[in-house]
Amino acid sequence: VAQRISNPHSIGNVLFDILLWTRYREEVPFLLGVGKVFNTLSGRTAFYRREALLSSEHTNMYDLRHEFFLRGRAVSGDDKRLSHLVIKQGWETGYARGTTVYTPGLGSLKNFFKQRLRWTRNSWRADLRAVAQGWVWRHPGLALFMIDRFVMPFVMLIGPVVFVLALLNRDYVFAGILGVWWLVSRFIRIFGYFRLHPSKILYLPAYTIYGYINAALKIYALATLMENTWATRWSAKRAGRKGSIRKSSTLVQGYFALAACAFVLTQVALSFRTQVGADIEPQPHYSVVSLENGVNKYKGYKSAPPVPLDRMKQSDIGTYIVQPGDTGLSITTKLNTDRATLKQINSIGDLDAVLPGQKLLYFKDGS
Repeated sequence: VAQRISNPHSIGNVLFDILLWTRYREEVPFLLGVGKVFNTLSGRTAFYRREALLSSEHTNMYDLRHEFFLRGRAVSGDDKRLSHLVIKQGWETGYARGTTVYTPGLGSLKNFFKQRLRWTRNSWRADLRAVAQGWVWRHPGLALFMIDRFVMPFVMLIGPVVFVLALLNRDYVFAGILGVWWLVSRFIRIFGYFRLHPSKILYLPAYTIYGYINAALKIYALATLMENTWATRWSAKRAGRKGSIRKSSTLVQGYFALAACAFVLTQVALSFRTQVGADIEPQPHYSVVSLENGVNKYKGYKSAPPVPLDRMKQSDIGTYIVQPGDTGLSITTKLNTDRATLKQINSIGDLDAVLPGQKLLYFKDGS
């Protein structure tokens, strides 16, 4: 049985309604199309066989009320906990099309995200437990679905990191293209919902942004799995209320995980920018006409030789053999010439580096 929001008139409720729509239009048909089980049977819409819950071979009711995760007491959602208990024992699930149950939304965005955080922690605990126990591998479709949910938060956040880096580097065109692509791709993703509710297209930007906030929320939830917050289900026997120290510890763990993730993804994005040459300074643009004029100006021009040897007599050029102890200064003094001329005529770079026995040419008149 499908589930929808009866009052989708606020941002939080519209987002909730979209998520329910995609769940019962996409996730449920996919999982039941490739297998015979679904990850979570909602308490509002699910029906169980009596023998599945009260089997003499299993203690489902006891395990539902006494849940543990990493040896710690946990308070997860009844829906997913009970679903996994019966699926683990070999029961199959089905989906009744054409029937919808309507439920009131949460109203404010704050309550909506608090609920998403609580549900996300429950999902992490249940899915990690299913993988550790191994029963999920008997259902390849469900196993693939879980793996995708594990990886997706980290992959999705690369987009916002690239977007921020583009803005910081003033790549406004690229950032704009990326933003437009997000809107277009999300519109295609839930086109069916907007076709049924055209006026709700105004919430497309909110839905787009929510996807990335939810990815960060999943990472925060993973880092704070040991936190069990459920406002209506506290009791002394199940779990104690948390104090200020525990609250602070939870926040530090969550924020540290987000910061570490942001750092790693930033390094990955910077590596991509380096590989594609995004940060290479653009080359200056030259006028073709100016280049042609410059070429024509010097076309046919040949520079005169540095020393007009061809205009001098052979008798005007002398030869000097470097003696031990000679230096550049002593040589130029002996030959009554200057360093530049002597270096140029002999094609040497350092006059002080000449060796004894080396032959040097010079102009006898000192020119």
